[in-house]
Amino acid sequence: EQIGVLLWAVETIRDQVINVATALYLLGMQPQWDHRDMVKAVTPIAGDLLGRPRIDVLLQMSALFRDTFPKVALMLDGAVKQAAALDDVANFVKAHARQIAKQLEESGTSPDEARARSLGRLFSARPGAYGTKVDKMAAASGLWESDDAVAEQGFVEMVSYGYSADAWGRPLKAAYRQNRSHVDATVHTLSS
Repeated sequence: EQIGVLLWAVETIRDQVINVATALYLLGMQPQWDHRDMVKAVTPIAGDLLGRPRIDVLLQMSALFRDTFPKVALMLDGAVKQAAALDDVANFVKAHARQIAKQLEESGTSPDEARARSLGRLFSARPGAYGTKVDKMAAASGLWESDDAVAEQGFVEMVSYGYSADAWGRPLKAAYRQNRSHVDATVHTLSS
């Protein structure tokens, strides 16, 4: 129902944007090019041509990807929002957005804010920050009691900032956790 896709800047350059294309295809979206072969828009693949559900994505951007490819991030944000609005085939983006919005409302978030946050799928470190604390915490293994502390303080605290056209670099830990809970598999490419 949901695939995590890691987006790293250098890999994006090396592999000619394959993970971005993967994310678009999972969503059932496709790029539209202008006369100079530049992507000008993203449009849905018709459900009868797609022949499968629209798969939700969690897009974990490295900070370097966030800072190098902000227009690509905004394009992906638009693709997620478009995909979530479609009803032509089974749609896990829409289903998960509804679940996340409901959970956020139940925890006290206003309905409008919950709907906006429920569509966030791009996450990275806070603006201006790079990396996580996992390496530092692992090296100081006597200072923490469980792996959960490393996961929470070293990773989630550092990379749960949402990026979208509506809010760039906003702390969205609850929405991040809820997205993560739906992820069935993760895609990460590394060139050799």
